[in-house]
Order: sequence, then C-alpha cells, then structure tokens
Amino acid sequence: MKSYEVSDQLMHYIIDHKLKEGDKLPNEYELADIFQVSRKAIRQAVSLLVDESILEIRRGKGTFLTDHSKFQDPTFRAAYHIAQLDRLIEAMELRCLIEPSCAACATRSPQPMRESIQEGFDLADQEHESDAYYRDFYFHQKIIECSPNSLIRSILPIVSYSISHVMKLEPEIVREQVRFDHQKINEAIQNQNEEEAEQMMLSHLKKIHSILISMRKDRSI
Repeated sequence: MKSYEVSDQLMHYIIDHKLKEGDKLPNEYELADIFQVSRKAIRQAVSLLVDESILEIRRGKGTFLTDHSKFQDPTFRAAYHIAQLDRLIEAMELRCLIEPSCAACATRSPQPMRESIQEGFDLADQEHESDAYYRDFYFHQKIIECSPNSLIRSILPIVSYSISHVMKLEPEIVREQVRFDHQKINEAIQNQNEEEAEQMMLSHLKKIHSILISMRKDRSI
C-alpha cells in the first residue's frame, strides 16, 4: 500500500473517531496493526500529514492532531470523500474481474464447500444491521475460497475494505440490492449452474459499481 493511501486511511480514522485538535493518535505499532501495513508505511503516511500541518510529532510524547479546521472545511471534506469513492470504484472494478470466475468455480466445488456457501447466504440474509458487514463479507469469502488459485484469495482484504465502506456510504440502498442478488447467486451455485452463477455475480458487482459512479458524479457537481 502506498504512503498516500495510508495517509488517506489515517484521515478516515481521524474523521471516524471524531478526534479533536490536540488529541493523540495511537502509536506507530498500533496504527500498523490497525491498517495492516508496515511501520515504515505508517511513518511515511504520518510524514505526509505533518507536511500538511494536520499532524505534529512531539518527541518522546507521540503524534497529535494539530489542525482540525481542515476537517471542518466543506471543500476539504468533499475532496476527501471523492478520493474515498475513487478508491472504492477501483476496488469494485478489480472485484468485477475476479469474483465472477470464483462463483463459476463454486458451482464445481464439492458439496461441503457449496454447503458452506449456503451457510454464508443464510447468515447474510438475516435482518440484523449491527453485523451486516461481516455477514456480507462472509458470503463472498466462502465463494472466493472455492478458487483453486491462492493468489485470487489474496484479494480478500480488498473485498473486506469495499464492503465495509460501501455500507457506510449508502447502507439502505446497498442492503436491499445485496439481499436480492445474494439469493440469485446462491441459487445458481447450489443448482450448479456455472454460467448463471458467473453472470449473476458480475451483475451484482456492476450494480454496486454503478451506485458508486452515480455518487461520485453527484459529489463532483
């Protein structure tokens, strides 16, 4: 992950945790664990925000938020959210290239693996909102794990990132779309209809991608 991408995640962390001017950030080790990156990447990201006068490193004390005014600036927040949407759009484009073939693989998987996908669907179809992200991710994870290619399974962090952030942006719109699409994808997999499973997964991901594109256009106006 590039330093500017980590710095964007740091800004997202500051906004989400409602940090105020003078608040201390977690230490380097903790941030590396939170974002699953190296300490070097954290140091570079912090340096970028220090250059922007957003953060300040106090020797022997830690890293502190020094300028919260930028986060109150509508122009800054708009630019930040547009950048976030751009990353989500890129993540969905990658998923469109990979996950449909995983759904096709799932139709050829042994019965126990298809049963785990059914379990993932049953879990994802529940109404509780508190763990909606986990349930959605679990369903997609079980399908991706059907791929015999271990490198394909390495996109799971990207899947996790995109699902969690999309749900934060438009939870109601996405939730209804996801529930319907998951049902169709699961039915195709359980019926071992390879072509339909692949097409339904691609259709599902493209719908979410279209929602993000629409949001991106709206926020650019």
